[in-house]
Amino acid sequence: MIFPRLFCQPSESLTRLFVGCLRGAIFVFLLALSTTAWCQDPTLRARLETLAKEAGIALSGLHHVGNEPAQDAAGDLPERLRLLLQDYNYLLVSNERGKIDKLVVTSIKQPERKSPAATYVNTQRAGVHHQVEALIVGPSGAPRKIALIVDTGASTIVLPASMQDELGFKPEDLEAEWSRTASGVVAVKTATLRSVQVGSANAENVRVTFMPDRRLGNVMLLGMSFLERFRLILDDARDEMVLQPR
Repeated sequence: MIFPRLFCQPSESLTRLFVGCLRGAIFVFLLALSTTAWCQDPTLRARLETLAKEAGIALSGLHHVGNEPAQDAAGDLPERLRLLLQDYNYLLVSNERGKIDKLVVTSIKQPERKSPAATYVNTQRAGVHHQVEALIVGPSGAPRKIALIVDTGASTIVLPASMQDELGFKPEDLEAEWSRTASGVVAVKTATLRSVQVGSANAENVRVTFMPDRRLGNVMLLGMSFLERFRLILDDARDEMVLQPR
């Protein structure tokens, strides 16, 4: 009795087709897996940019940040930033409602070493800003005590043009430049102060910008030409500024 043949060996072409499909499926799976992992583990720089955009805050100082993977976690914004930036020094600036509206990455943390004691300076609040007393010295050598608004967005100390003479600056000491402000471009003069002191923190040869009085009103700024010499912490809760030499 002859039985029908129910099973047969697959042809070589079918075998090759099956193996090719299997390899293709494995490749697609691995590609999707690696893409998912990349999306879930972006670089620190990219994660900060995304988080700042989501929270609606201004972000600066990213040139200090490397391309290491982000170590993110759940929690409120300050806690997430604390974990993300655990290897960096940074500054958070809040508005009058207590909402964070600015993040400034100031530097990467250095290994612990002995350093001069930090300077703790009590601040006065001028709206959302911190204001401190500073002792400035120009070419005349006579110290002048003034109140300055702490402004990490200003590249230099900013003073009214009317102070040029009383600080002892001569025309040849001043350089003509243009400065871009919120109200447009304005002609300014720049120079170098002999020294600037806030509390016990002192810096020599500090760049200053003299702006027309009508542009500044009664506001004078303590900018990065002084602040960048220190590790800076602004404590909103205590109305305090901490300056530690680098």
